[in-house]
Amino acid sequence: DYVVGSEESPPGEGYPYNLIFANLVAHPDIAASQVCRDIVSNYVGDVGDRSSVTQSAFECARLETLAGALNNYAQTLVSRDSLYHDQIALARNDSQRYGSGSSLYEGNRDLIDFIDSVYARTGDATLQAAGNAVKTALSAAMLQEGHTGTDLADSHGLAIFLPGSGDWASLRSSYRLTDFAVNGAWDDWLDSFYGIGS
Repeated sequence: DYVVGSEESPPGEGYPYNLIFANLVAHPDIAASQVCRDIVSNYVGDVGDRSSVTQSAFECARLETLAGALNNYAQTLVSRDSLYHDQIALARNDSQRYGSGSSLYEGNRDLIDFIDSVYARTGDATLQAAGNAVKTALSAAMLQEGHTGTDLADSHGLAIFLPGSGDWASLRSSYRLTDFAVNGAWDDWLDSFYGIGS
């Protein structure tokens, strides 16, 4: 019913299980949604004192609506690419990234920071409307989000795959096998953006 995870790769020490599950141990019948919130708040509160971290929790029943809004945004990006290709490329390059600078994670970017950066660089009302629908759906699906560290300051709880052209060319065939790609339009936008045919 719920998923808890991190945009950034968690530090090696892992999770403080004694803290994130303390409320569950004390109150075994608490709602699963509260357990998720406890994981986010206690993880960020403890590990975030020592490292830059992210953590967020989502209600799975609301993810389909988010995926639909994201599909519409991807299709809008395709339709506006000829007008704003360079601006969208700059927005991609400037959006919040993860992996502490490692090229292995270079394609992981914060979804909302990317959407905001695209609008800031294009001022396009159609892109803004489609982006706002994604933000609304994300807010509805997200139970809680937390992050620490100035290097992760533009995190909003959900990362998206925004690879460079070389990585997309090499990872495309595997990525397109994921359910997200099969049922959505994000990979279609990446193909369009990088000029790769089906």
